[in-house]
Amino acid sequence: MTIARIALPVAAYATFDYWMPAGLAATRGAIVRVRLGRRALCGVVVDVVDTSSVPREKLQPIGEVLRSLPALAPDLMELAEFVAGYYQEPLGMVLAQMTPPMGTDAGAFVRALPQRLRLTAEGRAALPARLARA
Repeated sequence: MTIARIALPVAAYATFDYWMPAGLAATRGAIVRVRLGRRALCGVVVDVVDTSSVPREKLQPIGEVLRSLPALAPDLMELAEFVAGYYQEPLGMVLAQMTPPMGTDAGAFVRALPQRLRLTAEGRAALPARLARA
């Protein structure tokens, strides 16, 4: 059984172990949705291992891997671990600041980006001049 250690945006310094159902593949940095008690939370996979110290019957499955959001790059994961250690903050809280806001529909943020960011005609005309100075 494959176990994912997930950092969740809660005030806990520990990661939480969840098992990966067949057909789901999550790597380090992947953003996933899991259940913690009665809440559904989005977290970041910190590690993928084969065993857990939690008894098998107490492990919960990963609900889904959010494919609409790219996994965090290794250098961002290292930065988050450094920041969490330096400022003595839970890793899940730090990683939550490095991901887009995720409510009930995490993909809505990504779908809305093209509508929020548009290059205007004025910007398009000024772009070559600004790039020349850069």
